This record gives sequence, structure tokens and C-alpha cells, in this order.
Amino acid sequence: VMKESLPNKIVNKFGFYLFSSTLITMVPMTYITIFMTDNLLISAAVVGSVLLIARIIDFIISVVVGGIIERGRLPWGKYRSWILLVRWIIVFGVVCQFFDTTVFPVGARAIVCCIGYICMHGGMSFTTNAYYGLIPLLAGSNANDRFRLSARGAQFMSAATLLVSALALPLITFIAPSAGMNMGY
Repeated sequence: VMKESLPNKIVNKFGFYLFSSTLITMVPMTYITIFMTDNLLISAAVVGSVLLIARIIDFIISVVVGGIIERGRLPWGKYRSWILLVRWIIVFGVVCQFFDTTVFPVGARAIVCCIGYICMHGGMSFTTNAYYGLIPLLAGSNANDRFRLSARGAQFMSAATLLVSALALPLITFIAPSAGMNMGY
């Protein structure tokens, strides 16, 4: 049996990143269809079509992202660079999905949401793959440390999912009456 060599502080930091990224992405993943139909007044058929197209593009991105990361030579390291750069695309994607576009025609509203979805999910493919690429760098050949990093990441992601599930809808309904439904999201 191999001894643990990574301090718990590093293992918990690794998990905390996955906790925070899960918090950021759970609301859009859970409520985008409700927002698009109820707030942007896009029909369910158009929402379904838009998300189908966006998910196909996201699938293509997720298939090629590993090769792009491995071949990329960016200034802040093979994996860290992607995490630092692409996080802003993810933020743009989240904001873009929940941007009040009701003054635009339905087609433009759908396109804005589609672009936001692709930016957020495609960006998450990059950052998640890059982040998991850090495991062998942090743990080296120590299988126990690799397991600890993976397990702590899963634990923190599960905690974030439970937290969002319990708090997101009550917060949306609390904020919406005073700030408007679009601000609730």
C-alpha cells in the first residue's frame, strides 16, 4: 500500500475548484429551459431545437478538446493556461444564456441562448479536461493520492449539486418579486 504524500490542504483545494465550478454551472443547466420558455417567451419546440443544436456542437467540442489541450502550448502551462483563459468564456456563456433579450425577435433570442450554451458547456469541457489533467501532475505515480484527488472532487461536486438543488429555486423566487423575474435567474 502506497503512503499518502499530498497534504489534505492540496486535496481539498482540488475539490473546492470542482465545488465552485459545479455551483456556477448547475443553475444554467437546471433552469435554462424554464427561463427560455417563461421569460424569453420562446416556444418549447424552438427551445428543444436550439438546445439540440447546441448539444450536438458541445458533443463535437467534447470529443476534440483533449487533443487540443494536449497539443496546445500556452504560456502558463499545458493545463493551467486553459483553466485561466477559458473561465472567462464560461462566465460569458452563463451571462449570455440569462441575458434579457425580450426586445429582440424570437430567432435572435434563440441564437443568443444557443451561443451562451455553447460557450458555457464548451468552456467547461476545456476546463474540466485540463483540471483532470492535473491529477497525474499533482499525485505523480502515487495511486492513493490520485484516488484521493478524484474522490474529493466527486464529493465536493456532489455537495455543490445538493446545495444548488436545495437553494436555487427558493432564491430565484425570493429575488424575482423585487428585482424582476429575469434578475431572479
